[in-house]
Amino acid sequence: MAAAVLEELLLPRDIATHQPGDEVGPYGLMEQLGVGGFGTVWLAEQEEPVRRTVALKILKLGMDTLEVMARFELERQTLALMDHPNIAKVVDAGATPEGRPFFAMELVRGVPLTKYCIEKALPLEQRLRLFQQVCAGVQHAHQKGIIHRDLKPSNILVTEIDGEPVPKIIDFGIAKATTTDRLNDFTLVTRADQLLGTPIYMSPEQADVHPDIDTRSDVYSLGALLYELLTGQPPFDRETLHAAGYEEMRRIIREVEPRAPSRRNDKGQTGSGLPPSSFLLHPSKDLDLITLRALEKDRERRYQTATALREDIEHYLNHEPVTARAPSQLYLLQRWVRRHRVLTAVITGGLTLIALGTAATFWQKQKAESALQILAGTMSDTQYGSIYYLNQEKMIESLDRAASIADSLTEENQMHLFTGLSRAYHDLHQWDRALASVEKAEALTQKLNLPANILRRHQEAHILVLLALKRGQEALALTEKLLPDYEAKLLPDDPDRIFLLTLHAKALRVAGRPKEAVAAFESLFARLKNWPSEVHPIDIVNAHLSYPIALRQAGEQEQALEEARKNIRLSKRLLGLIDLHTARAYVQAGNECEIAGLIPEAIKYHREAWELFIDLRGPSNFSTIEARNDLLRLHQKAGLTDESLELLRYAVTSFKAQNGPTDPSTLEATEQLIKALLQAKRPAEALAIAEKAVREVETAGDLNSEVTAQWLPILKAALEECRKAPDLKK
Repeated sequence: MAAAVLEELLLPRDIATHQPGDEVGPYGLMEQLGVGGFGTVWLAEQEEPVRRTVALKILKLGMDTLEVMARFELERQTLALMDHPNIAKVVDAGATPEGRPFFAMELVRGVPLTKYCIEKALPLEQRLRLFQQVCAGVQHAHQKGIIHRDLKPSNILVTEIDGEPVPKIIDFGIAKATTTDRLNDFTLVTRADQLLGTPIYMSPEQADVHPDIDTRSDVYSLGALLYELLTGQPPFDRETLHAAGYEEMRRIIREVEPRAPSRRNDKGQTGSGLPPSSFLLHPSKDLDLITLRALEKDRERRYQTATALREDIEHYLNHEPVTARAPSQLYLLQRWVRRHRVLTAVITGGLTLIALGTAATFWQKQKAESALQILAGTMSDTQYGSIYYLNQEKMIESLDRAASIADSLTEENQMHLFTGLSRAYHDLHQWDRALASVEKAEALTQKLNLPANILRRHQEAHILVLLALKRGQEALALTEKLLPDYEAKLLPDDPDRIFLLTLHAKALRVAGRPKEAVAAFESLFARLKNWPSEVHPIDIVNAHLSYPIALRQAGEQEQALEEARKNIRLSKRLLGLIDLHTARAYVQAGNECEIAGLIPEAIKYHREAWELFIDLRGPSNFSTIEARNDLLRLHQKAGLTDESLELLRYAVTSFKAQNGPTDPSTLEATEQLIKALLQAKRPAEALAIAEKAVREVETAGDLNSEVTAQWLPILKAALEECRKAPDLKK
């Protein structure tokens, strides 16, 4: 049923019965131009009282219900109100002899906005100027009390008038009257259970069938249109959205954050028609901020009018400050909490006990509440981990402080605390800390005789940390110890049992028994095929991600590479593009390509992984830095100097924006950039960067601080190396 609904939403079919040559009122039908959700559009010619060619829209046969006819009448009256150069005009209205309503509108001989920009190879500024005209037309409709609710490229046609491109907005077929009293009779056509519009450009509140959709829904759609003008792609992957079920599609629209336009693939390969130099990768680029503000999930944080969006584009074009700003860390945390209500409730429940049961002083209570916020931000390894934009070293320090209160807690509260700490340390790749925490949580769970499912969570986490530490024999011993109990007490298709079998296969590989690991994986995959509906997609992807490594270690390198490529498609299909598992699949494919000597393909995969990690966990996260270093190594191996420098410049700029100029991550990236510039024979640029970095560290404040003591000598040595460069131009 859901698939049929989605098919109807995305691919409406023409069921009209008219033919060329038929007469509809004073109009002769010439050629069918297109099919909308409720009507067919014809090229038609009128002979009297004036000779003219129009676009004639006729209600589809079989759709003449009271509701649909009311909606069609609304469209007819809606367009009659419009008088703007960027909105197609209505010139006539009537009904066929069978009583099917029609209206005649200005014929727009044009092509969709995005297609026009690509075909004409319009530069960035001209695209933005056309987009501003669209904003002006939308604002005019809003002032008339009309929301379009289906703004997309095919409903914005560009025609040339006196040699100048002019966008025309068409098809107000699902518009909603907001203030015009005489149109309110027709608003009955918006039912609470009906999803209307084109999902890929639809606002979250529209996807949620929100009872109070307003003009800001169109602002979101304008943001989606701007996104596509910049990147050649809509905010969400078309294949992922089309493959999703009805409810999953709505969830993606409501919850998944689109990637910044400047990080949506390599700009020369997006199909946008823009040359790479016109929209350079930059973390604080104004167009990123403008576009993402228009695409805010929370409409209160969006531009409140189409005019405000148009004016911020004007600020950008005039090199003036834009009003769009990046979201604060507090806002990111609030968003995370809203998305993960269940997980937050679990953490809150445990740590509230800590806060209330052990806070003998106000200071202790504040400390426990602070630990709650940090744990809430680090407990998620889902694709929506925006909290990872926080400084990683500071997060580790905060977690360590939270751990320091453990001795003053009851044993049950200690178990809650160590559970959260083990997960947080694991996500931050602090393996030794994670192992110590999970061992304590596991021991306390056994001592307190807590339910078996809680103990299983700790045991599984224990195995994962052992695997990360490459302690394969210990991990294997633990999985073999647990398997009989899992097999005796759990159904064959139980997710916990599937997960332990995955861990067992991984442990065989890490323990140096790859052929047995391959056999274990293949046995597991056979089970997954038998019970696909009972297993979570994450468990399926997790099982497949370790398989290529086992194959390669078993001597099957070609099959390993092919399976790694398949894993990207599998993860995108089951979990979507914007997901940590998909990012890891790209890393794996890149690694296998590098081993096979396919460096260009490896670069492509590692760049995609790096960009995904930026969006998922921020530029300062361990996984992001690791992915960037992989990409940097490959660039250097391939002799791609300019690309290497671009990466390092990005790292310096993003770390500085997130963590400040004297943060260790910023300073380390700065030193890397200086060295790379010297190797590239660009000593003057290296010198300027080194001088600035030294000044920033020297003026940071406390010269005896640990950071200053460590980094000032390093940067001064780099500065001296720049000054001694033989080809430095004085």
